[in-house]
Amino acid sequence: MNCLECDAQVAVPSDAIQGEILTCRECGTSFELVRTGSEGLFALQPAELEEEDWGE
Repeated sequence: MNCLECDAQVAVPSDAIQGEILTCRECGTSFELVRTGSEGLFALQPAELEEEDWGE
């Protein structure tokens, strides 16, 4: 799969699961794996990472 930000190759492990977070090695953008309608195929969507709440 290609990164949605920089178009670099993003490697998807053979044992990948729904909701797994992958990071582009080129630009550092994080993506979440989501299932497509086809069995065993995934798509990338921007990951919604929670930021730390330093007690604010």
